[in-house]
Amino acid sequence: MSPRRRRVLVLSRAYPNSATELLGLWVQRLVARAADRYETKVIAPVPWCPPLPGLPEYYARFRRVPRRRWDGPVGVFHPRFVVGAGSTLRRLEWRTYHRAVIDPRHFSTYHELEAYLRSLGPGEIEAYREAARDFMASDAYRPFTKQAFAEILVTAVAEDLGISK
Repeated sequence: MSPRRRRVLVLSRAYPNSATELLGLWVQRLVARAADRYETKVIAPVPWCPPLPGLPEYYARFRRVPRRRWDGPVGVFHPRFVVGAGSTLRRLEWRTYHRAVIDPRHFSTYHELEAYLRSLGPGEIEAYREAARDFMASDAYRPFTKQAFAEILVTAVAEDLGISK
């Protein structure tokens, strides 16, 4: 019986997926080389895309990225994570939910962003806080919890080991 191969876990935001096929090709090549010698897995999170009506394809395409797949001998996992909304999402959210999102990309410098944040009145600040509390209390927030992330990892490890949970 041959000795068990060492295992390598790669965590990378830059790894190709069905929505961004050219992202992180250099990481993919390194992982492929490591897979020649080691049992290799990749965790490459992709942005979570809310099911909002009228969402442009640029964002909606992330919903179709499979959560698990094989890249040759390498197991690849694509958990979702929340990212700051861009101008399109901000407009959609404002139109759909009547709530604003502060997007740091709309400010030339951090000083501009800081000045904007300092200019907010108590009512505006409370509206942002309430929107955040509402989201974190909703079922839509569950995929971004530590518990959900741990469940994904436990399931993946159990499947790899052939253990039923």
